[in-house]
Amino acid sequence: MKNANGCLREELGFNAAINYKTADLIAALTESCPNGIDIYFENVGGKILHAVLTQVNLNACIPLCGLTPAYNAQKP
Repeated sequence: MKNANGCLREELGFNAAINYKTADLIAALTESCPNGIDIYFENVGGKILHAVLTQVNLNACIPLCGLTPAYNAQKP
C-alpha cells in the first residue's frame, strides 16, 4: 500500500506533500518550494500560516478563508 505522500504526488500529480503533524514545516517548505511561495490558501492560521509567511514571495496571493485560532481571542 502506498503512503499518502506517494499517492498525492504520483496519483494526483502534486509537486510535494508535507505532513504538518510530523514535519519541520519551515524546512519542509524550503525544500518543497526553493523559490518561495507564490500562492497559499489560508483556512486555519497558526503554525502553518507562520511557516508559510517565512517563505512567502513579495506580491504572493493569500486567499483568506478563516483564522480559527483567533475566533475567541480576547484582543484583536
